[in-house]
Amino acid sequence: MTSHIRAVPFVVMAAPVFLTVSSPSSAAAQQSPPESLPLQEVQFPDFLETTLSNGARVLVVPSDEVPLVTINVVLPGGTSADPAGREGLATLAAQLLTQGTGTRTNEDVAEALDFLGSTLGAGASADFLSVSLGSLTGALDESLAIMADAVVNPVFPSDRLELLRTQTLSALQVELSSAAAVASRAFLQAVYGEHPYARQPTPLSVESITRDDLVAFHNRYFTPAAAMFVVAGDVTLEEVTSSLDRAFRGWQGPAVEVAPYPQAADRASAEVLLVHKPGSVQAEVRIGHLLTAATHEEWTVLSVANQVLGGGPSARLFQVLREDRGYTYGASSSLSRRQGQGYFQAAMAVRNEVLEPALTDMIREIGKMRDQLVPPAELQDTKDFLVGSFPLQIETPQQVASRVMTNRLLGLPEDAIETYRSRVAALDAESVRDSFRRYVDPAKMAIVVVGDAAVLREQVQSFGPVTLLDVAGNVLAASDLAPQGRSVELSGRNLTPMRLSYLVFFQGNQVGTTDRIVDVGEDGTLRFASQAQLGPQQVDQEVTVGMDALDFRSSRMSISMPGQAMGGEVRMDAGRIVGSLTSPGGSQPVDMEVPEGVVVSDMLELAVWVAELQQGTSLELPLANVQLGTVENVTLTVLGREEITVPAGTFDVWRIRVQGSEAQTLWARVEAPHVVVQLEPAGQPIMVQLSALGDGN
Repeated sequence: MTSHIRAVPFVVMAAPVFLTVSSPSSAAAQQSPPESLPLQEVQFPDFLETTLSNGARVLVVPSDEVPLVTINVVLPGGTSADPAGREGLATLAAQLLTQGTGTRTNEDVAEALDFLGSTLGAGASADFLSVSLGSLTGALDESLAIMADAVVNPVFPSDRLELLRTQTLSALQVELSSAAAVASRAFLQAVYGEHPYARQPTPLSVESITRDDLVAFHNRYFTPAAAMFVVAGDVTLEEVTSSLDRAFRGWQGPAVEVAPYPQAADRASAEVLLVHKPGSVQAEVRIGHLLTAATHEEWTVLSVANQVLGGGPSARLFQVLREDRGYTYGASSSLSRRQGQGYFQAAMAVRNEVLEPALTDMIREIGKMRDQLVPPAELQDTKDFLVGSFPLQIETPQQVASRVMTNRLLGLPEDAIETYRSRVAALDAESVRDSFRRYVDPAKMAIVVVGDAAVLREQVQSFGPVTLLDVAGNVLAASDLAPQGRSVELSGRNLTPMRLSYLVFFQGNQVGTTDRIVDVGEDGTLRFASQAQLGPQQVDQEVTVGMDALDFRSSRMSISMPGQAMGGEVRMDAGRIVGSLTSPGGSQPVDMEVPEGVVVSDMLELAVWVAELQQGTSLELPLANVQLGTVENVTLTVLGREEITVPAGTFDVWRIRVQGSEAQTLWARVEAPHVVVQLEPAGQPIMVQLSALGDGN
């Protein structure tokens, strides 16, 4: 059955036109902008809907302006469908769809798409999973055949799964090292609690996902009865329906039974979640709480209120917190609209020393939206902006299709797009204030702060009960803020002189070399030295430790490059690290109290060399950052055993994750000593691989 949604005229506000007139007698008039032009009618483009023979819905926005067609197939099974303990499953399933089918390898898919000039990708949002195709009109049938193969017949090849797993784990390391990403993760958890919307991948959940999990996920959610094809571009309804029916003729299956979303628990009072990220010099802030369901009619009013509060550089939060106070580079607020309950969020990043007044001002501005009417001029400017800019959001067939698709998936009225501007234009200050008052309440907000909790804790205590967390979401006690000693004993008694050579790669290209040397001293010490040549830059480092307990004694470092040099020397002295650092700007003294068993950066590899490693082994080490004068606990976790090949040969290795400011992944030889065979710093396209291993002579 086919239905034609006719073009519907609706009213928009034309952008104001500014005119300069030279007249000495009209200076006051020149300083005030003229009134906005009258509302004008704009035609909303046609879109068409039909159903394929297998039951899939099709939405088409035709346009013959360019010979290009885009097709998205949208299915249930977003990230909120991830089973508990398998968070990340939907995203992995989406990414692996194009990595091989029953008839095409990953290379076959890539080569065919490249030959046709087409693109194919997939991803998962909170509510949905989508597969997207871009194709020239003349290559549509051939491109659709590849898309259909990926959607219907993916094989989730094990080698591609393992590669993607490794990449995902590396990306998670980057997230956990980013204060902004940690704040967003913690905010979702705080707002949604046990609700499926709170589910986010962790290293453990990603490690747990199997190929059987992917196959089961695909079998459950990939059925035509649950699918919506969204088509835009140079094609007619009849043409694309025929093409889709041919490409997906073998795709069958019943409708997906998706359980309704549970009601997320409302927060009764404000609560502070302080996430400890040692050494941070600024705080990432997220505050907010749940809103109503997507279908509620007051979302339009709330969107106008949000625009006034924090929708851009002219909004109140930006003006007060940046322009007036100078606390931050930017502050904003946003609304997230989902099939289930959405949420309100305000966000900023501020210097540690101004966190308390910045939070006070942010909460005050939110309260003013509840308690005071928006002045007429400010409200009119906001409505003019929203009404006048909306046509820019539906200029292309793809934008129109995306808007209609979103409205259909969220269950909004069929005329929601066409009537949007008239509904915004009709709003008054009382309705904006009253709606905001009904749904947004600072007294019930989750306040998430990510930073150095030892510095920030006192500043947040007045905003509500404080829960301390680490970046992985584990609850901390106040005593945990002080760095702890080593979780295991380490000894270098069994080490012998060694020399190791490594190649350094950047984005797959060799950019330098580095050598590591271990010498055994007659005074019961070990010297671990390294020299790296990275283009014009040379780095020399040396750390001396006690052999019996691998205890830090001293270290020195120098970095030289054309026209510039820096370095430093520090030593242990009665429970303190003392010394100095030098840079082009001068000399800086170092004097910091450290816990027993402290290590410096160079010692992390030595600790891996001598530790007793097994699957699941976890080491906690207090790490001193002499540049910042801080100490944090870093965690080294053995993730698994595998075999890798590097220039020095093929090795049986442990894969080890390092969490903390030195976030990285190490591959260390299973054989003792567990020398590092490969190293990848988190968030950087750098790889260091062993090229030679000798006895140090």
